[in-house]
Amino acid sequence: MQFYILLHFLVLIPTGIIVILDILSAPLFFYWLKSGETVKPKYLLLLKPFGTLIGIYFMFTQFGAGFFLGAAYYILSPIIAGIIFFVALVMAVKYRKELNFPRRNYFVNLLVSIVMAFSIAIPSFAYSPIKEKCATSNSAKIPIISGAMEKYFAENGEYPKELDKLVPSYISSLPTPSCNFLFGIPQQFRVRVCEGDEPVIYTITIDGVGFDLYKFKDGTHSRIHSFLDYPDPSYCR
Repeated sequence: MQFYILLHFLVLIPTGIIVILDILSAPLFFYWLKSGETVKPKYLLLLKPFGTLIGIYFMFTQFGAGFFLGAAYYILSPIIAGIIFFVALVMAVKYRKELNFPRRNYFVNLLVSIVMAFSIAIPSFAYSPIKEKCATSNSAKIPIISGAMEKYFAENGEYPKELDKLVPSYISSLPTPSCNFLFGIPQQFRVRVCEGDEPVIYTITIDGVGFDLYKFKDGTHSRIHSFLDYPDPSYCR
């Protein structure tokens, strides 16, 4: 099962709340604009990078958890960000004229509007590129493993069902998957060896809910997006 401690509800709930508060800060900002507040938006500006980082963390650790809240956030957040930015821009111009904002505060309000929209949208836009970059990095490591497995096969007449058997006789150390930083739990490559089939090397996806599969010969990548879509690839059919 792929749900590590970072997918536990004690982690999911607080980070999910922060993501929701990051979105709900927009109505608060609009209220401050309407009331002529000039100081509090600056504090909001300082907190937004923190909200963005939590949003990215949420995407990569909880994409498939909590009834797929991450998947819903992935789809909805760019739309919400666009709406917030449009409304904030209109209100910043409107209230500048009505409340006679000083020029400096006017630009601060515009900056907060931009940062607020980006804070909500960036996690979704960053998710796929980072995930694919990690998988591409892993693909380059597969020929090293398959080469050691071929040496094992030449001597034993079969492929090892556990990659640990390659160390140290056939390879000094096994490559490790890229992008472990989001979980803080070391990941490892695994292998499926089924009679009559070419071995498949795989690892858990960076979001923890699926599998990245790599062809034995060249490391070509494919993905099982969720363990709900397909059984554990360690089993032979």
